Amino acid sequence: MLVSVYYNLIRKVYSVMAQRRVVDHAAQIAVAGVAFKVSEASRQRVIRTKRKQVHAFVCGERVNVVPSDDWVPISYNPYLCGSFVRCDTGAAISKADFVICLAGRKVFAVNPS
Repeated sequence: MLVSVYYNLIRKVYSVMAQRRVVDHAAQIAVAGVAFKVSEASRQRVIRTKRKQVHAFVCGERVNVVPSDDWVPISYNPYLCGSFVRCDTGAAISKADFVICLAGRKVFAVNPS
């Protein structure tokens, strides 16, 4: 199932959307064939108003099995950059083979580019 995932600040879990509707909440989730999506207009609104709004998603196919390859920590901060970035190098990324979102807002990717 193709999903879009974002961290829900109210529930402190990841919200899983399919066809523009929230279909699940999960403490952790794995996604394959990932594209990172950020709405630039909404990001600019967040910067201007200093109010949080859902505008960044991890999009891909929800999976249960995750490879044990080299995982790279990634993050997103609308005030610093308009895209998701690698924590180790600070390089902007737009896709990855796999992403795992763990409890505590820890997100890791395999082959981010």
